[in-house]
Amino acid sequence: MNKIIEAFLDTLYPPKCPICDKALLLEDYCDRCKGLVEPIDDETCFSCGMNVKNCECSRFIYHFDGMVAPYYNDGYAQEVIYNYKFNRKFTCVPLVGDVMAKTASDKFGRENIDIITFVPASSRSLRQRGFNQSQLLAEHISKTLDIPLESDILQKYDKRKTQHEIKSITERFMNARDSYYFTKNISNKNILLVDDIKTSGATLDECARQLKFAGANMVYCVTALVSKGAKPSENKFS
Repeated sequence: MNKIIEAFLDTLYPPKCPICDKALLLEDYCDRCKGLVEPIDDETCFSCGMNVKNCECSRFIYHFDGMVAPYYNDGYAQEVIYNYKFNRKFTCVPLVGDVMAKTASDKFGRENIDIITFVPASSRSLRQRGFNQSQLLAEHISKTLDIPLESDILQKYDKRKTQHEIKSITERFMNARDSYYFTKNISNKNILLVDDIKTSGATLDECARQLKFAGANMVYCVTALVSKGAKPSENKFS
């Protein structure tokens, strides 16, 4: 009887893809979204997270000690994350968070991470958007890896410009400088810093600098998306 009821309810309310809401038959995700399950398999630099062909370590000396992301900042993965960030499409968080957690664990080793935290949003951004997209991803990653999440290590000052308003890489680093500050001591702790997108790396770099000031031993970064290495004039989001 229960199976008959379930079949009837599935007819009235067919299951939907948790990312795009497309009606499904038996699959967990639609064919298009299923492609997000597997991360990029290109060889990437441990330090900057870029494809080794576009490694930026010769151009920048970052304060973070490692960086990884499961998806490139283009195609359908970009569409999913931008819909999450700008259109409040929260259904992608479990899937993307799971893949980010696995990618970070494989790259840095779960046993090497003591604390998870995230790039904080300014009070102005929180008022406008209503949520911090990096925090929701970090919360899921924390649960998945069973590593403590600390949400108050970093804070952000309100500034006139957000990073996605700036195209120049030099200006991004200048704008990010001193935009964040630490609030507690984390001596000798290894930190996994979570954000949604890495292009120039300016935001992650400044957050990592503050975490090092706070006493962090190692700072590893994981984002959902990473730039393939676009020219500075093509960078639109951070």
